[in-house]
Amino acid sequence: RLAAPMATVTISQYLLPVISVMVAGHNGELQLSGVALATSFTNVSGFSIMFGLVGALETLCGQAYGAKQYEKIGTYAYSAIASNIP
Repeated sequence: RLAAPMATVTISQYLLPVISVMVAGHNGELQLSGVALATSFTNVSGFSIMFGLVGALETLCGQAYGAKQYEKIGTYAYSAIASNIP
């Protein structure tokens, strides 16, 4: 029961760049190559870092919440945000 909404969201997230590339492919080869290059660059430079931080925050914030150390949740969140600022 709970897996269906999560699976739907995950599939939708993965299909969004695919649909963007498909739409750009209908416009021409240059547009297709530009969108494909931009999507690849975004996946390598942005999303991998963000997913790593989110995974770490999920673990750390869950432990802090379970230990009733609520001030640490904010500290972890602020440090993750600050580390993403170039």
